[in-house]
Amino acid sequence: MDGKISVSQQEFSALRAEILESQKIRNDFLKYKFFAVAVLASAGLGLGSGGQGPQYIDYILCLIPLVCLYVDIICYHNNCRIRVIVQFLKYSHESYERYLEILGQATNHIRGKPSGPGVHYYYQLEDWAIAGASVALSGLLIVYAGLTGALFSDRFGIFLLFSLLGVVCTYAAHRLYTARIATLRDAQQHIAPP
Repeated sequence: MDGKISVSQQEFSALRAEILESQKIRNDFLKYKFFAVAVLASAGLGLGSGGQGPQYIDYILCLIPLVCLYVDIICYHNNCRIRVIVQFLKYSHESYERYLEILGQATNHIRGKPSGPGVHYYYQLEDWAIAGASVALSGLLIVYAGLTGALFSDRFGIFLLFSLLGVVCTYAAHRLYTARIATLRDAQQHIAPP
């Protein structure tokens, strides 16, 4: 086996369409994340009720880290689907594979890290943005609790708990995702060595 997988033009087109559809789904979910956070924040802060909402309406803010976590997991899943297809397609067209190999080597050389992430360096920014937004929104719960004077009350404990839960779960989801990506790279070496 020479490491090259034969794929028909029809199959290539179908896989390319699946990548594009997965990217659209991921982008839609990122929009939903923004809107869901905005809705929960406005409800939790009582922005439509003139401050006359129920006494503990701001507990709705505790749902923000959980909504972010859900969307992050869906986005990571779509990223994994895309990368699996890309790994397959990478070995079906030698010119594209060679381009990625040269790009990866050049990137590592420029960064001064011979065994760095290579071409994957370019794909990591979105992953950090996804996780970073969730961690930042989770941290804002603590800030909110401090600004509302709940710093030394039971309410602060609830906000702190959900904030930390959001951070820890986001970290765990990101670790699971990166482990799957590493396994994908390792598995690909056993299927079709470069």
